[in-house]
Amino acid sequence: MSHGCVRLQKALTFAFFLLKEPDELLEDRIRIAMDIKPVSEEGKKLPISAAYRELKHYSLEQYIPLFIDYQTVYLSADNNMRYCEDIYNYDPSLLEAMKKPEFETINKNIQKRETMTPYNEPEVLKLLQEESTQRKGFEIIVAQYSEQLYWQIRRMVLSHEDANDLLQKYFHQGMDEYRLLPCRGEVVYLALSYCAE
Repeated sequence: MSHGCVRLQKALTFAFFLLKEPDELLEDRIRIAMDIKPVSEEGKKLPISAAYRELKHYSLEQYIPLFIDYQTVYLSADNNMRYCEDIYNYDPSLLEAMKKPEFETINKNIQKRETMTPYNEPEVLKLLQEESTQRKGFEIIVAQYSEQLYWQIRRMVLSHEDANDLLQKYFHQGMDEYRLLPCRGEVVYLALSYCAE
């Protein structure tokens, strides 16, 4: 758990990766700024040159978005909810934001799921097999998985609108093509595969 410091592994490799084209001299200026010996002949002359100015920052031609994920609640590998201390006190503003109208669909699904009978996989499979009860089966799946899927998709896209659109498209396509399988993990896997497409 970091309390503010963000560490970057293989910083030099990452810096070179971000450069659009290989540039030996610029790469050596980066090395020198990081107290690493330059490798090119021109680079070796830089520190002793009277005109040399140490590289403090470098602007990339193309904007590279950076996402820092901050979670106080997460689903562990053993499928249990884990809670962490909210050291930056972000939870209150997040909870307030979730009351906004754009989160209405998610909140309705959460409320609907809370009032439903417990999720029963064999029962849902039976509902999906009969044409007259398919819609009900899909509604149960949507209520069961939409919140989890939304947050998984939200990590991959930039906005709430995009995440919500992809979630709706996935469920809609699932109803049309019967791609949606009510098996734990499989719904999430199919949805994320669909979003990646």
